[in-house]
Amino acid sequence: MAYPPYFSNIASKSAFNARFKSENGKPFAELDSVSASHWGQPHLLACRVIRRKAQANLLPIISNYAANSDLQSPPNEIKTFLQGPNPAHITQSKHFLVQKAGYM
Repeated sequence: MAYPPYFSNIASKSAFNARFKSENGKPFAELDSVSASHWGQPHLLACRVIRRKAQANLLPIISNYAANSDLQSPPNEIKTFLQGPNPAHITQSKHFLVQKAGYM
C-alpha cells in the first residue's frame, strides 16, 4: 500500500500517531543503519518528525535589528548567491574569485 507523502500529511500529533500505527512504526534502533540522505518514511516515523507551520524567517533575538526590506525578500546578494556562479566564473578557482573580488 502506497502512503501519501509524509510532510504533506504529518502536521499534528494525532496524524503522526495514526500514521505510526498504520505503518507499524518501529523504534530507530530496529531500522537499518543508513546515512540520513537515504532515510525514508520509516526513519522519519522512528524519529517522531512532525511538520509544523512555517515560522518567521528571522530569529526573534535579531528581529528588532532587521530592516523591513530584509523581511519582505532576501537581499540581492543572497539572491545572487542562490543562483550560483555565472558561466564565466564556473571554471575559475575559489582563490581566483576571492582575489578578483578584492578580498586578498
